[in-house]
Amino acid sequence: MTSEAKISNQLQDVFAAFNETFAGITETQMLRQDFDKWSLKDIIAHVTGWNEVMGESLERVARGDSPVRIGSGVEIFDAWNEKFVAKKRPCSPSEVV
Repeated sequence: MTSEAKISNQLQDVFAAFNETFAGITETQMLRQDFDKWSLKDIIAHVTGWNEVMGESLERVARGDSPVRIGSGVEIFDAWNEKFVAKKRPCSPSEVV
């Protein structure tokens, strides 16, 4: 098995475990804002948003291109985080996971 196939299999295992973690959580629990200003759904949107950016970066690097440029500094990361959450706010909890 190639190293790319191994990495792909490992990522699939991680994503499956991630999804299983939230399998028993109700929609009410997902929407409750227990974490400062974010709900559990928002936190999952944040994590999956970064996964999408990193996935795109890995694909670009594999093609010999530069990774996605995100900038630097806390303000930049805060803006990206809010962008990820805002994009998925209209989605149901099951669509976010």
